[in-house]
Amino acid sequence: MRISSSRRPRGLLAIAAAVALVGLAAPTAPIASARPPAATIAIVGVTVVDVVAGKPLPDHTIIIDGKIIAQVGPSASTAVPEGARRIDGRGLHAIPGLMDGHVHVADAASYGPLFIANGVTFVRELGSYTETIVPQRDLWNTEAQIGPRMIVTGAIIDGDPPVWPFSKACTTPEQGRAAVNELADAGVDLIKVYARLPKDVWEAVLDEASKRGLDAVGHVPDAVPFAEAVAKGQRTCEHLIGFEELVAEVAGAPNAPGTPRFSGMLAWMRWPTLDREKLRAALAPYAKSGTAFVPTLVVLDRISRLHELEKLDADPRLAYVPPLLRAYWGNAIDRLKGFSRPLAGITPHMRELVAELDRAGATIVAGTDVSNPYLVAGFSLHDELALLQEAGLTPAAVLRAATVTPAKVFHVEDRLGTIEAGKLASIVLVREDPLADVRNATKIETVIREGRVFDRASLDALLAGVKERVTGAPSATPVALELPGRLVARGRYRLTFAGQDAGTEEFLITRTPDGAFRLMAINRPAAGWIPPSVTTITTDRGRRVRSGGWRTLVPDGVEARYELGKGLIEARATRAGSDEPAQTATLKESGVFTGPVVSQEALTLLGLGIAPGESRDVEAAGFGSPDWKVATGMIRSIVRDGEPVETTGPDGAKVSATRYASTLVTLIGDFESEALLDERGVVVRWKNASAFGEVTAMLEEVEVGPAIAELLDPSRTSPSPSPSKRRGKLY
Repeated sequence: MRISSSRRPRGLLAIAAAVALVGLAAPTAPIASARPPAATIAIVGVTVVDVVAGKPLPDHTIIIDGKIIAQVGPSASTAVPEGARRIDGRGLHAIPGLMDGHVHVADAASYGPLFIANGVTFVRELGSYTETIVPQRDLWNTEAQIGPRMIVTGAIIDGDPPVWPFSKACTTPEQGRAAVNELADAGVDLIKVYARLPKDVWEAVLDEASKRGLDAVGHVPDAVPFAEAVAKGQRTCEHLIGFEELVAEVAGAPNAPGTPRFSGMLAWMRWPTLDREKLRAALAPYAKSGTAFVPTLVVLDRISRLHELEKLDADPRLAYVPPLLRAYWGNAIDRLKGFSRPLAGITPHMRELVAELDRAGATIVAGTDVSNPYLVAGFSLHDELALLQEAGLTPAAVLRAATVTPAKVFHVEDRLGTIEAGKLASIVLVREDPLADVRNATKIETVIREGRVFDRASLDALLAGVKERVTGAPSATPVALELPGRLVARGRYRLTFAGQDAGTEEFLITRTPDGAFRLMAINRPAAGWIPPSVTTITTDRGRRVRSGGWRTLVPDGVEARYELGKGLIEARATRAGSDEPAQTATLKESGVFTGPVVSQEALTLLGLGIAPGESRDVEAAGFGSPDWKVATGMIRSIVRDGEPVETTGPDGAKVSATRYASTLVTLIGDFESEALLDERGVVVRWKNASAFGEVTAMLEEVEVGPAIAELLDPSRTSPSPSPSKRRGKLY
């Protein structure tokens, strides 16, 4: 099936499950927060770290009024308001809330608490699906969920084909400008450019972004000379990409124009031979430019060590990483492993360059590229700070790279970055002096996120909650799998992602006296990455969906209802008991409407009535997972094989099945799908492969009832089983 849509499709062939299992920035239900901000808080006797001057201010008092720092001054002359909540700051050092300048939020429900537990109160998200990361930003920024304040780029603007699925592929300046405007209209804060963007398109993107008041950030495209990218105002350059050109030029052997960045990285091997004075002269224009550099030394370090996985796997902090994310890492590791040893020989030189940039006065921002292999949200920023210090930056310079400097680069210096009156009260209290060793910033006693206080006990509870969540499925309200009508089939699928257990789907299909089919499915994901949910569906006599429901089985979750009339879907939902804005979507009468469950595939595919060997295009709409809203698209080339295939049933016996194959082409990439329906129309096996890995569903158990024959032939209204077929267990 080939789907084209301006929004991410959900539902058909359980594509929602495939995407949600990968967990890319999917908003989740609100999570209980720490106590709300007190009217007034006084941190008394604390040493305030002046990150601008790089010096300590001993025995100070910080007065916080709601979310705002009202006063900072010596304790002897700073009065504590009557009734204020006092925090004893003696022996503690106060630093501004830390900022991670390069993240990808793969699992908001675990990343949010991990960021806060590590004192990270602001992040810049540089590439995710626009329709999910913008709402997630709003959930964190309004404190509906525990997490840092966030700014986002949404989709990446790249050439065609793009490197990542969450990209807008542009080959002309007009397409580039349109992409910028579409993203700006969707509410993003920044525009990210990437490696394969043609030079003229890159120029158009920067120009249009400027007109919309948005900075252009990201990778310097292969087709754009690095010096030109800096001169023309790309606001940030990531991963030191482009500096290989400068190294090659200083070495007297410049890379050929248009050399792919990763191929050109071999120039780093010339680093030891460089004339340092010549190098420093070459760096001067970069240091004086308005461009900020985000080295992300930690992600380079991890990639350079992929040939020693046993050491990386010994990191106890991996207990906070969802198993399915680790499964995705496995796919990435396979692609990156061959680059590991060469990069290991280059990373020491790259660290030395960072030190040279710092000496030259360049703008350096700390960032991690978290969600890449062996990076753990929150913890990875402290790893980055340690690497910057090891590279030769002073602790004060490192702290600036994670506080006041990114605040200026991200245009939030009026609210964040320093501990001053009038700014938001995002403060981290640590037990030892980070100006002596930046690694002391890991010794956190208290985190204050815009006036909301997380003491050590609260931070430990956040960490324990994440660990519990990612090591076991979240608790869910018991749900009875019951529906009115005669039994068609009930059973259970076992889901896997990239070979890892991804949970189960229990289902029940019945037929009511009026000829409608009813379906109920309970999804219980493994490892708690996404919330468990219940999907319900009612069809007409022809197996076409007419109404549906989807709700998450977590406290303060989402509950949605869908009604399909003539050409129109009406969707309504509540979140945490409050009404969400209603949604309507158009769908042709010949279209199909689906939920995010494998068990519906039988109703959907059989309802289309595709003949053996036939290929069909059809309009489609889907609902549920990772969020409740309806997405529409076009399904192309649904193919039913002309001859049956042999597969394995739940008990290991060979069974004959009809194969439906498809390719779903979406804005997030291609999804190769396959569904095998047995002789009675039950889906025995299903799989969906994408760049993120393969999701599969295997029928573990099934019971069929008297109405099973009506699944294939809805005109039948009474059971008429073949004498050779057994009731009860299908196999």
